[in-house]
Amino acid sequence: MNMVYSLIAVAVISAVVLGSARAVFIVCLCVCTVDIDLLGLLWTFGFDLNSITMISLVMAIGLVVDYLAHVVHYFIASPEQDPKQVMVG
Repeated sequence: MNMVYSLIAVAVISAVVLGSARAVFIVCLCVCTVDIDLLGLLWTFGFDLNSITMISLVMAIGLVVDYLAHVVHYFIASPEQDPKQVMVG
């Protein structure tokens, strides 16, 4: 349940900070994929899901959100460009 609560918190805070439903969706999707990857790695390396690994997973969510908020904000705020003009340089 901690992972669900943290994802809800990520969605709420991202909605306030980023102000775009598209940005919130992108951030939540990326956080889910990182969590699935980390849970898979825990299983692959034979770690148990206990309080220490859960705290590490919740902290990883915080770090991922911090990074993704910057990247998604600049992606959403960047002006649209014609792909042909970008390739020409």
